[in-house]
Parts: sequence; C-alpha cells; structure tokens
Amino acid sequence: MKYYSLKFKRDLDGWGGKARMWKIQILEKYRHDKGLLEHEKFHVRQWYYAMFATFAIAGVLGVFVQPGWGLIALFGPFVHSRLSSNKYYRKWGEIRAYRIQLKTGNYHSPQFAVNALMTKYGLGMSEKEARKALGLS
Repeated sequence: MKYYSLKFKRDLDGWGGKARMWKIQILEKYRHDKGLLEHEKFHVRQWYYAMFATFAIAGVLGVFVQPGWGLIALFGPFVHSRLSSNKYYRKWGEIRAYRIQLKTGNYHSPQFAVNALMTKYGLGMSEKEARKALGLS
C-alpha cells in the first residue's frame, strides 16, 4: 500500500524535495533519485507516527481521564509540524533521513548531506559534527 502521494516540480525554492503531511514533491531533475525519495518518505512516516501517537494519547485520555480530552485528536495532523520547529527533533529527523538517503541512493560522495546538515536546517552543526552524525568519520 502506498502511503504517500508524489509530484514532480520544476522549482522548490532551493530544495531537492519536500514532504508535507503525506505529500512529497521532488524536483523533476531528481525524478530517478531513489535516495531522495526514501529521504522524503521517512519524513512522511514521521508525520504519520506523530499523528497516530496523538490519536492514541487522546483516546487514552478520553477514555480514562475525561471524555473532553479526546478532542486532542483534532490536533493529530498538525503535531509533526509543531515538533519540527524543535531544533532537537528536527536534527534527529534530518540525520535519520540523510542516513537513509545515503544508504539507498547511489552517490559518489556524501558531502551534499554534510553540507545540508551544516547549512540548511539551522542546526548549528560543524562539518565534523555532521560527518560524525552521519556515521562518516
């Protein structure tokens, strides 16, 4: 079962791919980049996990604490975007996504992933930290 939708775009404002909720967009020039697709699919899975965890917590609170607490489930689809504003969650997610991308893609050099972790996500990582996080040193 396919759990995401995929569209190819001509421009993504400096990104090779983007994942929002279950929707993945990838630049047309990366249409055959399996690693990039797997990277974005990981972000889609993050969204599903956050949403279903919120549903589960809301269900437990609604049943065992007070029925009104079940309304927390309404926020389920938006929890991942809130979590992504947390530097540590974003760092964990991007490191995992780039590890998957490097493992599944057929790249000559992992330097693009190191550079992205250093500059694109506001993580404040040095090259040494990025290489270590990706398991390259």
